[in-house]
Amino acid sequence: MDRKFIDRKFLKDLSIDCLIILHPSGMNEIYGKCTDDPGKLISMVERTIKRSMNEFKIVHRGVEVFFKTFSIQLPDDEKTHIAFGRKGRRFKSSEFRFLKSVLSHVCFSIHMWKKFGMMKAYVEKYRELAFHDPLTGAYTRHFFNEWIMKHSAYLKRTNKFTTFVLVDVNGMKKINDTYGHLKGDMILQEISNILMRCSRSMDLVIRYGGDEFLLVLPETDLNSAKKVMRRVNEILKSYSKTMKMELSVSYGMAQTKGDDYQEALNRADMKMYEMKKGFRGGGVDKSLGLLR
Repeated sequence: MDRKFIDRKFLKDLSIDCLIILHPSGMNEIYGKCTDDPGKLISMVERTIKRSMNEFKIVHRGVEVFFKTFSIQLPDDEKTHIAFGRKGRRFKSSEFRFLKSVLSHVCFSIHMWKKFGMMKAYVEKYRELAFHDPLTGAYTRHFFNEWIMKHSAYLKRTNKFTTFVLVDVNGMKKINDTYGHLKGDMILQEISNILMRCSRSMDLVIRYGGDEFLLVLPETDLNSAKKVMRRVNEILKSYSKTMKMELSVSYGMAQTKGDDYQEALNRADMKMYEMKKGFRGGGVDKSLGLLR
């Protein structure tokens, strides 16, 4: 239970000195000061409920504390037991009925608020899983599909542009077949890291497919985007030496002003496959990847 709902003022307004809530989960709570032995107090509440009684008394530092108990059934939960105490005076029947009603509603409200908080946490958790690729840490295509709609509206409104770079790992199937999928996964992770290292904070790295990444570079022209890919290739060459295998990527670039982003993605995709054909044929046209 969230302690912001139960404080000394709340207890004082109800003319009680102590409130005990016993949850089925065992996460028991005591509010107010009426004992130096919380464990003993909880045991007394449990015994009173078990004996089908609804009241008991303790002596705390020479002062009698009178308790009343009751149980409620909360949604999706077993019975929750509640006890409330007051120093020096028993509860009248009318007081007990009133406090039982109030505390039942309070506990029900807080229970539902906690359920809502748990649901919100689950939503955030699965939203995070939906937006970030668990293997590479890059954004997912699902995230991109949501993000690009807002970004396209921004580009059309401001008359700015964004450059897409579609990146494909060369020979990924051969790498998996030769070295195994674990090694292949490690290479995908490292390429994602390299793309992130070569990007600005405003840029996006997206895992667009199995071994394809989409680099989104807002307000970046094609020549600047090509410089980014040169840095990527330089780092990738160094990584290749460390891994003792030849690693390379093919890429294609295109710009969008918002309303034509799907067409721009298709153009970048075509350029990427042109470069990939060049690698397969043993020669690469260095102008490939740029679309004027």
